[in-house]
Amino acid sequence: MFSVNSPSSSTSTGVVYRPKVERRLYERRIPSTLESCQIFLPELEQWLDGHVQNLSPRGMAVIVAREFKPGTRLAFRMINYGSTFCLHATLCVLRSERLPSSDWFLAGEFERLLQPDELLPFLL
Repeated sequence: MFSVNSPSSSTSTGVVYRPKVERRLYERRIPSTLESCQIFLPELEQWLDGHVQNLSPRGMAVIVAREFKPGTRLAFRMINYGSTFCLHATLCVLRSERLPSSDWFLAGEFERLLQPDELLPFLL
C-alpha cells in the first residue's frame, strides 16, 4: 500500500502526487529584497541595469532590457540592499526569453562557484 506522499501514489481521480524535489545541485534562492544588478556592455562602455529573480552559488536569473544570446559571457556587479557588499562575477547565459513586458529573462551559470559569504548579503 502506498501513502499519499509516495512518489507513485494517486487519488481516485487519477491525480498523481509527487513531493517537490529540487532537481538542481544547488537550490535557487529568491533574494530577501528587490535586488538590482548591473551588466557591463563593453561595446558601449556602460552598465545596463537588471533585476535579480533568483540566485544560487552556481548561477542566477535576471530581468534586463535587452537580449543576450545563450553562450554570451556577461561581467556583472550586484550591490546588496544596504550597500554594504558588492559582488563581481561573470555569468554565461544559458537561457534568454522575451517577456510580455518587452524585457528579457536571462538565466545562466557563474564562471566560478560563489562562496556562502558572497551570497549571504543578498539573502538576509
